[in-house]
Amino acid sequence: ATKPIKAVKLSNLAGAYWRGDQSRAQLTRIYGITFPKQKELTEYLEQIELANKADIVAEVETLRAVYYYQLLALFGGVPIVGDEEGEFLVDPDNPPVPITLAEVYDFSVSELEAARQVLPDEAPVYGRMTMAAADATLANLYLNAAVFRNSSDGISTSGYNSCMSTNTCDDAIAAADRVINSGIYELVDDWASNFTPDNVAVPEHLFVVQHSNA
Repeated sequence: ATKPIKAVKLSNLAGAYWRGDQSRAQLTRIYGITFPKQKELTEYLEQIELANKADIVAEVETLRAVYYYQLLALFGGVPIVGDEEGEFLVDPDNPPVPITLAEVYDFSVSELEAARQVLPDEAPVYGRMTMAAADATLANLYLNAAVFRNSSDGISTSGYNSCMSTNTCDDAIAAADRVINSGIYELVDDWASNFTPDNVAVPEHLFVVQHSNA
């Protein structure tokens, strides 16, 4: 016998190519959950909200670390803002003081190492942060630690600054291996397919920023 569904919640939409083949039609998956009672559904959604909050915090911290990595490469030591209450309200007449390269490096690494424990293996929605994005950034940071952790006097301007001098080569390898061995990502035969408008299913992408025509 069947009965009417009393408590239902649509949870997500996702697109995928039939059997992963980009030449085939794109399908839409509709995800939802049901419970026999509204009270049970409400309790479940409250639990999910708490879990989602941790996921969102991890994504935000990862994004912040990614951009601090970019700031390190472009400008060196920069101020760390937003870590304490009220820090986002920067007074233009009293700007925060830049800290050293090593301090920004250590901050970024610690953020990524903590966040990667919470991030999903695969993005629930295309363009969201994943563990692989955090690991790839960590690999870059560890690989360039000799530049980021040394003073200007200790940096070679004519040759490679080896991660061996900071004992972070093994950390870089481990972070890269986590991505390579995840079974999710791989190099594609057609390199140009990474940049086509319908590149959603390309398995080479670790982190993407979506653009629209709107």
